[in-house]
Amino acid sequence: MGSWNVFSSLLNSLKAVIPLPLFVFLQDPPVFHNRLPSFARFKAFAPEMLNGVPPKVVCYVRYGILQTYHILPVFFECPDWMVLDVHTPSGFFDSNHYVLSFYNGYSSNGTSAYVRSFTLEKIF
Repeated sequence: MGSWNVFSSLLNSLKAVIPLPLFVFLQDPPVFHNRLPSFARFKAFAPEMLNGVPPKVVCYVRYGILQTYHILPVFFECPDWMVLDVHTPSGFFDSNHYVLSFYNGYSSNGTSAYVRSFTLEKIF
């Protein structure tokens, strides 16, 4: 994504979606003055800036779901991946699974074009 124009266009297009999504997961969000853009009716979760490197992932969660479920963001020592755990006391989808985990990652070049910042095996 990387630019404010693309971000604004995406979020403006989401205003027309009914019902409004509960989650919006983005990679390479725009950052201005060390801040992520805000999105009305949503709370942003993202890794902190480390050594001046902005986060490469962000999860926007609609405020209404924050009142219904327990949301726990999990961050790692890198700006390019995170997990969003959604907890419910009653189980998801009529099951005994009480935590639903969403992974958001942005794999970029590491020390060379053949070395990535994280591997798929690391996430899964």
